[in-house]
Amino acid sequence: MAYIYSGLEVLNRYRILNLAGFRKVLRKYERVTKIPVLEAYMEQKVEPSTFASGAVVAAMLKETERHFAMRFERGDRKKARGNLRVGPSSKTHHFSTFRSGLWLGLAIPAIAGGSYLSFQEHTRGSLPSWDILLYIYSILTVPILLSLLIGVNILVWTRKRINYAFIFELNPRSRLDHHEYFELPSLLLCTLAYAFWFSLARIGPPMLWPLIWLALTLVVILNPIRSFMWGPARWWTIKNVAKLGACGTRDVRFTDVWLGDQCCSLVYSLSNLYFVGCFYTRFANYVSTYDPQVQEAWSTCSVTQNWTWYYLLSMLPFMVRFMQSLRRYRDSKNFIHLINAGKYTIAIIYYLCYFYWKHQGSPHTGKSYILWCFTAAVNSIYGCAWDFLMDWSVCRPHARYPLLRQELVYKSHIPVRSLVPTSLMPLTMSRS
Repeated sequence: MAYIYSGLEVLNRYRILNLAGFRKVLRKYERVTKIPVLEAYMEQKVEPSTFASGAVVAAMLKETERHFAMRFERGDRKKARGNLRVGPSSKTHHFSTFRSGLWLGLAIPAIAGGSYLSFQEHTRGSLPSWDILLYIYSILTVPILLSLLIGVNILVWTRKRINYAFIFELNPRSRLDHHEYFELPSLLLCTLAYAFWFSLARIGPPMLWPLIWLALTLVVILNPIRSFMWGPARWWTIKNVAKLGACGTRDVRFTDVWLGDQCCSLVYSLSNLYFVGCFYTRFANYVSTYDPQVQEAWSTCSVTQNWTWYYLLSMLPFMVRFMQSLRRYRDSKNFIHLINAGKYTIAIIYYLCYFYWKHQGSPHTGKSYILWCFTAAVNSIYGCAWDFLMDWSVCRPHARYPLLRQELVYKSHIPVRSLVPTSLMPLTMSRS
């Protein structure tokens, strides 16, 4: 509907431009010939013509506004008109690109310095919590890296003219392009990198820097000021992530499915959030990071002692996708959604077996080990088969280019074909 409305607006502006052109030409003719023909010619020749009348276009604009208000804005015509009317964009992105590059460039020496210090014997000897710090920073880094890769996705979509704003139902007036999007993940990566370096360089309390970074991140993301760092885009993300909590009770849109899949990529960070909370509530308040007693956190907050919490956190994204698949089957009666639900059921069972095996002490013999290996194999085969055959639509034996899909997005099939073997290993490893 937004595209129909935009096309009607273009047509209406073209009509106005034509009328203005006739008037300018006739005025110039009057100045040259000294003959007053403007009013007569416009009244007798131009205004009666079909293109000069805007009644049909105006009626179609109002009808589109009415339908949009009824279906998307609960009858609010004013709000519908505001969302449909999008003026031409004249933004430049020189400063956005500069700031993103600045943050990423500043992060490199901090990451290099912190990584170097983590391998030094004097750091490990004088800072007993060095391994806990590395573990916590790895948990915090994964979501930032994922957000940067999403920015790469947006860049590719833009280059390939994929209208992601329409697909994700974004407000065209407040949506971010890839130049603007990269700023926030780059800033968060830069601040996290310096927190990492400060911790291992022992500048201030080492264990305090992850908490400072978390507080800064929450302030930036949850800030209610709309003019502060792309408020509409931030709140669009927060609102749609919150809607995942009501999965199964509402219609499933593409945005819900896509966000659910991104959360499945964050299982490592989600499941280990328990360790972060456990450590800071039980140890950081009364045990110094320079005290060897801090190593007790590995046993007190470990999977072995608290496997149920780790499991519940890890299965949340898969449960969301499972409920979404069931809802889509209920709405469409398409059996393929039940097969998709089976994939997430296997993933939920796999993580149950995995964390139970960890609870048993990670033995390499016994029933728990055999059950974990079996579910890991089934989960990997099931998940990879779905990804290749359904999500990617590759491995088509009768396609123009064997083992690829019928229609190719990229001009050359060689780089696309190379994705199949190179992606099989990380996909299999992530599911096993």
